[in-house]
Amino acid sequence: IAAVLRAVRARGLRASAFTNGQVLARAGAVDELSEAGLRQVLVSFHYADAESFGRFTRTPAGRFERLLMGLRAVHEHNRRFPARAVGVGIQTQLFVANDRRLGEIRRLLEEVLEEDFLSQTIGVISPSPGAAASEPLLEPLAGRREELADYLGSWDRRRFIRLSKVPLCMVPGFEHLSKDVEAVGLGGDISSNFTDKRVLGPMDDPVAAFRHNPYRWVCCRCLLLPLCPTTRTAWGSSAFAPDRDQRPIPVLDRAPEDVLARLGCDRSAAA
Repeated sequence: IAAVLRAVRARGLRASAFTNGQVLARAGAVDELSEAGLRQVLVSFHYADAESFGRFTRTPAGRFERLLMGLRAVHEHNRRFPARAVGVGIQTQLFVANDRRLGEIRRLLEEVLEEDFLSQTIGVISPSPGAAASEPLLEPLAGRREELADYLGSWDRRRFIRLSKVPLCMVPGFEHLSKDVEAVGLGGDISSNFTDKRVLGPMDDPVAAFRHNPYRWVCCRCLLLPLCPTTRTAWGSSAFAPDRDQRPIPVLDRAPEDVLARLGCDRSAAA
């Protein structure tokens, strides 16, 4: 890893890394990576305690403490070497393991990282293959929407926060935080090498994908559909099968243009 970082730095680029945090707990690892050029690390952090970590990752619960050790190691490194501090961004996926626990996760990160907790991306995890229809993901939607409203409304504005692949009806009033909305609003083309690692190609059309396999029947008529993220969700999973208790969440009177206006951008002008 250090050799790759040095090569990136030699080309005048800013190096960052994505990790589950375990490697950061190894003695001297953060110092070594920082010296090689690492300036930012994005860490997966989806759980509020060791018990849920062990249960849902199906790994020893002690690895949760090792994850916290890794974050503490970054914080301690930054106190000793402020000139080559490593910023920490957090990636948190929404699923059953952290339902109504986002606040606990944030408090834990603030306690461990303090001012080194720079940003967070809230996303949606795909259901596991063969998940039962009774296994909740974002359900109950009304409860998740309430939780996200509280969480985003109380966010410390000194930190950066973004939403990724979160249905827009779940975050009324905060649509402007969606990376997907921003990409559409700025009129840019999104490319990836997800299908073939050797080449970059266009992403799938999210609108077409959603109309073919909507998360909920109401999505097909939603005014926010042209801007709503869809492509990373396994719509074919039985976890998304509707049941008789499922009720549509009313979409507020917002057209896609209203969402773009929040971003201060005009799609036609960008084109």
